[in-house]
Parts: sequence; structure tokens; C-alpha cells
Amino acid sequence: MKELDNYFHNIHKMNQALAPIYNASKKINQIIKPITNIFNSTAFQLIKNLQELPERIKISLLLLANEGWFIDLDMPLSTISKLKKLLEEENFQETEKYLCNYFDSRIERIEKTLITEFPHRAKIIQSAFNAHKNKEYILSIPILLAQVDGICKELTNIEFFRYDGQRKNYVQELALETYEEIFLLPFSELSSINISQKKRPENFSKLNRHMIIHGESLDYGTYENSLKVISLISYISTILKDGSSREL
Repeated sequence: MKELDNYFHNIHKMNQALAPIYNASKKINQIIKPITNIFNSTAFQLIKNLQELPERIKISLLLLANEGWFIDLDMPLSTISKLKKLLEEENFQETEKYLCNYFDSRIERIEKTLITEFPHRAKIIQSAFNAHKNKEYILSIPILLAQVDGICKELTNIEFFRYDGQRKNYVQELALETYEEIFLLPFSELSSINISQKKRPENFSKLNRHMIIHGESLDYGTYENSLKVISLISYISTILKDGSSREL
């Protein structure tokens, strides 16, 4: 019995010694538990947001293209989401203002990149950008539109302003990753800039290559429209450059 008494006595002493550690552990657990709950909730929301991201980007890109704007691949996703919200709220004035400021600040860089990538087009590109800087938008726009088609044909052997399913087939044949394919949507889908005469709705008045080249549009020569075409040529040259090096 004495040995048993000693055993329980030792257990009691050990419990007393461990009590502070146990109590501290309990307090830590009380602190950690709500943090863990917050983390789990945040992680769940993050996963949900990531799952929904591709669809949100798709909608954003197509909404922008329908207004004549094409994204810069250096543009943060947060900016694309912001622009999507503005367009969904039909706040076209604020969208236009933001994008004009954005692309105006990148004019020199875009021109330099185009000349570096397509030195055989340098004189034409320089002339178009000089016209834009001199506010001769009636000249800059058709010159840049012609170069969009030329660059697209050069990189893919496809005419950008002719829609017969070739662009969509080209993207599908590249067997791209999901996000790469998403950013090629404005290239593969119809938008206001390349919609044909037959498919244009009545009273259509957006920036359209066919209407400009064929003399239907007489009021296209604006600062905003010139920047829209600059956004397009920058987008086409950048987005297609990587794809053209892949083996189909």
C-alpha cells in the first residue's frame, strides 16, 4: 500500500508541476481558435475567388473589347476587375477616362516595343504615333488599323478583321493553359472593332475598322479612338508574339 500511496503522491506532484503548462496551453488554444476560424474562412473565400476568377476575367475582357479597348498584359487583375465593375454599372465616362490616362502614359513604351519587335514596320509605326502625338487622329487611326492586320497576318497568317472562325480555331489548336486562352478571348471573339457590316446592329456607332476604311464613319478621328487603336495594336503584337512561336 505504501508503494501505491507513493505512486499517487508522485502523480499528484506531477499534475501540480504540469498544471501551469496545461493552463498556458489552454489559454493559447483560446487565442488560436478564433484565428484558425478566421484563417479557414479566409482560405475558403480565397479558393472561391480563384475558382470564379477565370469567368470574371472573361467577362471583363469581352466588355472592354466591346467598347473598343484591349488590355495591356502588364495591367493588374485588380484594375481589370475595377473596369468590369464600371462597365457593368454603365459608367462609360469613368472607364474611358481611366483607360485614356493609362494608355497615354504608356505611349512611348508601346511605340518603342513595336519598333523593336517589328523593325521592318518602324517607319509606318513612327508615322502613326507621330500623327497621334500631333493630334492628327484622322491619320493615326487608319494607319494603325492597317498595321494591326499586317502584324496579325505576319504572326498567325490570319486576317484580324475578317471573321470566318480562323481565329478561334487558331487559339484552340495552340492547346493553351486556361489563363492563356482567356487572355486570347478578345482576339478569338468578335467585338465592335471587327464586327462585319452584316452583323452590326442598327444605329451602330462604335469604333469599327470597316466603317473607317470604307468611309462610312466621318467622326472617328478622336483622341479616345486613337488610344483605343493603340491599345489594340499593343495587345495584338504582345498576345500573339508568344503564340506564333509555338508549334501547331
